[in-house]
Amino acid sequence: MSSNDDAQNPSVPNDSSELAKVLLQSLACCCRLESWAGRKTDSPLISLAQSHIRNLIAEVRLFAEAILSLNPSAGILDGRIRTTIAHISHLITTALGLLEFCLENECDGDEGELNALLAKTHFLDENRSMKHPYSSVIKCLRNLAECVEISNAWTGPNVRKETHIWGVPCFSISPEFLNTIAGFVQKVRSRQSPRYVHTYPSESETLWRIDLSVMPPSGSSGVVRKVTLKDTGQSFAQKSFQGLYHKSDRSKVIRELVLLEVCHHPNIVDLVEAYETADDPYALHIVMAPWAPYTLAKFLHSPDSERKKAFPWFELNSTPSILSVYRIMLGLASAVGHLHGLSQTQGYQT
Repeated sequence: MSSNDDAQNPSVPNDSSELAKVLLQSLACCCRLESWAGRKTDSPLISLAQSHIRNLIAEVRLFAEAILSLNPSAGILDGRIRTTIAHISHLITTALGLLEFCLENECDGDEGELNALLAKTHFLDENRSMKHPYSSVIKCLRNLAECVEISNAWTGPNVRKETHIWGVPCFSISPEFLNTIAGFVQKVRSRQSPRYVHTYPSESETLWRIDLSVMPPSGSSGVVRKVTLKDTGQSFAQKSFQGLYHKSDRSKVIRELVLLEVCHHPNIVDLVEAYETADDPYALHIVMAPWAPYTLAKFLHSPDSERKKAFPWFELNSTPSILSVYRIMLGLASAVGHLHGLSQTQGYQT
């Protein structure tokens, strides 16, 4: 937005005196938040929110002092002030998200510890989309597809006559269209929230195709299958949980989903998507990357002849094979160390 645009828009503060007035109002709000942020608590989730709010208050106060010290005739806001305003706006948005998250989720005990890790990932980590790239791309493509669908309903070739006048889109937006937009925004917001599980009408309408040529190994609590992305044929692992008739059963699976959301490490599988289907409400599926055709347990318990068949590099008592096994062990130790680091940060027992 240019300076001329700001001058014509009364909602954007143009000079230091007007901005100071807005900041004083913001400080009054921060004072109310400060009393809550100063309360003693044993909850790791609330402590996280309090820490962020204290940071927000400090930033607003420093900025207010800088603005109040400006020459009243300073005029249009310069680039540095705009950048700071954007930063504070981001802090406020994050604070509101954290407070809402505190209201909607368990704050104490092990669940509170896990929720604190989840809040860090979703609210305070600006690079979180880079940590689950497959998941982020799927969500973005799904949002884009729905956006195009809504756009076509308004401007596409099959648009209803009442939305156009002489072939030109009519911008007297109907309540129905506003409700559609509001529903879309709510869907986007839901998809970006923690613990999100997408619902498909049926298994045939999912993004995934089960590879029936591969015998599914059983995981610790579920069946792991090889699936392929229908559009590209790329292979992934899908862990399926059946018979989730009770809320406690589903909660255990959601806990596993949360652990995948907060764990980002080269030697830990990457979350791609969690989904369920409307025609099978007592099942839940978690898609992960990459697909591994051979499990560690199978490698450890197989005879040398089978290991050689599955891994051409494997030679009994050969130095290269021993080094390869050591690299696998080192990767495992690194992943375990990462998990212990998370548990020590928040006190959560992973």
